[in-house]
Amino acid sequence: RRGPLRLFYDRAERFKHLTHALSRLNDEVFMEVNKDGARFWLMSPDKTSMAYIYLPYHSFSEFEVPVETAFSLSTDELDLNIFFSFPAALEAMGKRQLSGK
Repeated sequence: RRGPLRLFYDRAERFKHLTHALSRLNDEVFMEVNKDGARFWLMSPDKTSMAYIYLPYHSFSEFEVPVETAFSLSTDELDLNIFFSFPAALEAMGKRQLSGK
């Protein structure tokens, strides 16, 4: 089944703290989503620090991932979308990724 990925994480305040920590290392984070969960990682520009975060599928209140997908995100954009449209932003990114646009 192909379609948009849908991830809803109910603990927005915790996720906000996570994105603030990630943004101190770099302004771009790589994200991979598959049936097992979501993985985020990034490396500092000088390559002295690396962050890796894994959120298993059961951490999300809604988790639909029709195909494994990977993409990079701006930490600033990710942080801004948390309280407003993070689920919609991920869904839109999933549509772009799956359609190849």
